[in-house]
Amino acid sequence: MAGTCRRGAGPGAGLGGNLATPFRTDDSLNAHVAIGQRIEPLAIEASLFGAGLVGRGDFAGEGREYDTVSLGVDLKYFIGLVGPLEIYPKIGLNRTWLTGGRDQYDYDGWGWDLGAGLLYSFDVVGVYLDFTHQRTSLTDDNRALPNRNLDGHLNMLSLGLAVSF
Repeated sequence: MAGTCRRGAGPGAGLGGNLATPFRTDDSLNAHVAIGQRIEPLAIEASLFGAGLVGRGDFAGEGREYDTVSLGVDLKYFIGLVGPLEIYPKIGLNRTWLTGGRDQYDYDGWGWDLGAGLLYSFDVVGVYLDFTHQRTSLTDDNRALPNRNLDGHLNMLSLGLAVSF
């Protein structure tokens, strides 16, 4: 049994669904930080992750900057490949907020994610490559404005460091 801490970043997220029309991810990044507990071969992690978005069109405002910020929990199953190289599938639940851009929008919602990754460990430090497919359903709680659902998905690829303690 070991505690873990991870930190990673990658290029802008791929967008789909209702998120792809008002936003783009040009010159943006995705990032995450996580802390968890590993009990061979399972791990559970609490994570804070997000991706930068740039508005396009009238709804989001051309060029306005936004961020998705998600707080989640993931379950991973590690499978040894060769030596210290492991692969893992993962599944999780998350709460997501859309921040920045236009202050009158108050979008948030629940979602889930699926993903997989590779971890190469050097004793207490490891390097990992992680892919996350996040599905989210965001709604605006500000009833003074016309409500618009932002249901969609984000695909994020990140490279990072993991520390075991």
